[in-house]
Amino acid sequence: MKYQLKSGLSIFLVTVIFEDTVHVNCGQGFTDTVHRYAIADSKSVAEKLATEHFERQGLAVRISDGFESTRTTVNSLIRKDVLGFDAGVTESA
Repeated sequence: MKYQLKSGLSIFLVTVIFEDTVHVNCGQGFTDTVHRYAIADSKSVAEKLATEHFERQGLAVRISDGFESTRTTVNSLIRKDVLGFDAGVTESA
């Protein structure tokens, strides 16, 4: 199945720095920094999506900083790992 971004949206890579060190799944160990893709209409909205995502998990976010990804396509991403995927993407024929 192929997807395309809805009009006016972009893919952002957001760096999130936590107040404390956390354990990251998949054998990555302990860190205070993670990166997450987000689909949004602006950098500030992407950062807010990432901050809220981690705060809902009980993690205190110190900094979130995103930038628009120019080399990533929606079809190269893993759906479950992208914040805002369902709201920001449509299926293409």
